[in-house]
Amino acid sequence: MRVNFFLIVLLLLLTLIGCSGKEYSEPDTLSKEDLCIIKIEDSKKVCYGMSKEDTEEILGAALVEDSFYNDYDFGVRVGYREDLVAFIFLNYQSKDIYQTSRGAQVGMSREDIKNLYGSKYVNELDYELRYAFDSNNNIFLDYEMRNNNLESLNIEDMEKTYITHFSFLDDDTIEFLSLLDARYIFNWN
Repeated sequence: MRVNFFLIVLLLLLTLIGCSGKEYSEPDTLSKEDLCIIKIEDSKKVCYGMSKEDTEEILGAALVEDSFYNDYDFGVRVGYREDLVAFIFLNYQSKDIYQTSRGAQVGMSREDIKNLYGSKYVNELDYELRYAFDSNNNIFLDYEMRNNNLESLNIEDMEKTYITHFSFLDDDTIEFLSLLDARYIFNWN
């Protein structure tokens, strides 16, 4: 009886420890839930598809408003489409303040990103890592397919193609990162 009690407590503790980790998916997968940033201090999230009103409750008022995107404190840039988040960008000012829902942040290494997002479907260039996921067909797109086919997609399909992009400095650490859909790349509206 006493052994059973300790096993139950141990299982409960392991479950709680497992649930308290970062909010990210397994490597080599991507979903709409991966298109979020989290303020490290208080765990408040800004996600793709959120309303501008809800976003500004978390980020505060925009420092600069533009027709393509708005700039906020701490190196956060957000692009809206019909007052919904379609693009999120973090630069060097966001380091140690914001991270993606998987835990990626400016200053991390290329290998850290591959550990978080995977190596199987990455489009890797000298100073960039890109992941493009077609959620309609549940497949990753390779670099050539993405460049040749994204512009030919209809608007709805572009909105269902999720992209994470990481740009690196010479020392192979992240300079900036972007989370967006394909429509934002080609249409801006």
